[in-house]
Amino acid sequence: MKTIHEDLKRSISTSQIITHFKKRGVELSKSDAERYLNLLYFLAKQVVKQNFISSQNGTSGESEKLEPYIKLKNQNKQL
Repeated sequence: MKTIHEDLKRSISTSQIITHFKKRGVELSKSDAERYLNLLYFLAKQVVKQNFISSQNGTSGESEKLEPYIKLKNQNKQL
């Protein structure tokens, strides 16, 4: 498996991505599948940084911006 960092292994392979796209009628080369995976893992890493790590460090982040929506969602669950 390819790694992003030494401690993080990818759980999705390029062959799984190719198969997934092929089922939906899209042909991907192995290099395109690798680029797609790189993008997915990069975006996932950015989401974690912006929404979880920044809020733990006490800096303002997206999680603070989402707080009113989370409160509203919780209120709707109680109804």
